[in-house]
Amino acid sequence: MAEMKHVAFITSDFPPLPGGIARLCWEVSQRLAGHGWRVTVIAPEASSAQTQGNAAVIRVGGRRPMRDLAMARRLRRLGPVDAVMCAVWYPDGVVAALAGVDAPLAVWAHGAEIYHRKSPGVRALFGGLQSRLHHLVFRKSQVVLANSHFTERLVKEKAPNVRRVAVIPLGTDPEFFQPGTRMPEEGGIGPSLRGKRVILSVGRLVAYKGYETILRAVAQLQSSGPVVYVLVGEGPYRSRLEEVATELGLGELVHFAGRTTDEELARWYQAADAFALCSEERPSEGAVEGFGIAFLEASASGLPVVATNSGGIPDAVVDGETGFLVPVGDVAAVSEALKRLLDDSALAARMGEAGRRRVLTHFNWDSTAAAVSQVLDSLLPQPAAPGKGR
Repeated sequence: MAEMKHVAFITSDFPPLPGGIARLCWEVSQRLAGHGWRVTVIAPEASSAQTQGNAAVIRVGGRRPMRDLAMARRLRRLGPVDAVMCAVWYPDGVVAALAGVDAPLAVWAHGAEIYHRKSPGVRALFGGLQSRLHHLVFRKSQVVLANSHFTERLVKEKAPNVRRVAVIPLGTDPEFFQPGTRMPEEGGIGPSLRGKRVILSVGRLVAYKGYETILRAVAQLQSSGPVVYVLVGEGPYRSRLEEVATELGLGELVHFAGRTTDEELARWYQAADAFALCSEERPSEGAVEGFGIAFLEASASGLPVVATNSGGIPDAVVDGETGFLVPVGDVAAVSEALKRLLDDSALAARMGEAGRRRVLTHFNWDSTAAAVSQVLDSLLPQPAAPGKGR
């Protein structure tokens, strides 16, 4: 049996931390073994090494920046590796650069972190340092792994010195997220929704996600019968959204589900009739939807999607096939798209089925891991062609 290749995976986001990057790191780390890679993850928030699933996980304690230095030392102590992969350019890519390991470097790019935020005073000075570190990491990288074609373009624009950018389709688990009719009240996690039309959003409650636009669109839909809007997630914008819901007279027609378990999340998808997330691009705030795993979860669950034509969303949602893409901030367009889906169950079903087929075919974690493995393999020294050299 051939010896397995060894990749060190540096990440500041790894379960039990929530979020899309942590999910990506976990899923890829678990599946690379099937492609001949032994994975060692170096991640924060513990103090001892442990085996977790199909990857060895080294947990590094402490607070940044001392933790970053400790992670770099742990990477050096691993000994020879065939490749180093980082979940994001900062701080993970900087950790790899500090370690100075003699191995090809692959760094993930997700979109928002590529922007250099504009801020005054001392923070502006740090922004200059951030820009230099950004270029340093990408210059040292043999490849940048972009989560969408939008992020690919952004990387090439912001870091023209980058050697290579490979677009890696993200995924979800279509075995876990499936169409169904489970109601949240059956699990005691929410109000009774049986017999009601339900719009669902999933994500951190922040301004750029466009929840306020959806709230106003949902208010317009009430004239043709009650529509419930469910928001799964937490964040600093929740109080503002609660105020808007009250101002619009939506009352109990809006339900803030908060942070949920994965099992509860799957149940919310199954309770919904359509999924909506209307993110916008705000470069000065470092805010953009570089892709959006929640769109894939909705599609895997058989839901049609309404989203904005912004950032990397068009890679996740095919306009007119798996859902509708609408202009940013256009309440009327969001309302009209949702109304079409709620009024035409056959159209909604066709879009939901098309979305699930797309997940099963391309946008699942097995496909993501296979694409990552292919790129990592391309970084390895290639054997000499037969008959050439000695």
